[in-house]
Amino acid sequence: MIRPIPVDGDISAEAVTAVIDVLLLAIIRAYPDDTKGREAYRRLNEAKSALFGIRSQRGRSVHDDLPELVHMTEAYIRERGTPQIGKNYELAWPDGGDHHTPPTVLAREAIRVRQAADPNYHPHSDDKADNLQEKFCRNKDEWLKMAYGQSGMAESVFILKLRELAELLEPLGVRVDMPKEVFRGVNSAI
Repeated sequence: MIRPIPVDGDISAEAVTAVIDVLLLAIIRAYPDDTKGREAYRRLNEAKSALFGIRSQRGRSVHDDLPELVHMTEAYIRERGTPQIGKNYELAWPDGGDHHTPPTVLAREAIRVRQAADPNYHPHSDDKADNLQEKFCRNKDEWLKMAYGQSGMAESVFILKLRELAELLEPLGVRVDMPKEVFRGVNSAI
């Protein structure tokens, strides 16, 4: 299990951990470790340990759920239409959203989509859909706030935060790698 980054307030530690992983990996990939030959995930885990005092698992999670959770979030928003944006950017749907596809069904569809896209992918357990549903529901508000109004989840908050980081660090001479696949190599804690 991946330990999330400790955060203050009502912010989802799991969602923050996913964003931090993407940001740190962008810097790590911009500075290859040719002399020691360490892989990016190992360097990521070392950076998180040094910065936040947490120990992460070794390597990329074989149970990476990020692609499925991205699909579920996009389907959830697409199905409900245009929401009202309330206090703290909370989204409120015009019809209350009670008669839409249940999260477990969204999870099963997300698994089917991932299997179609990656023939080598196999769910790690028979209750994968239930696990996805729990993860999605636990952090649904954060996922929706990150994804709403964007051209697609993979091109949303993660790319936006990477661009902001790159703009902040560029004058200091620090490079940031802007990957085509933003989630490649990220251990999903969400």
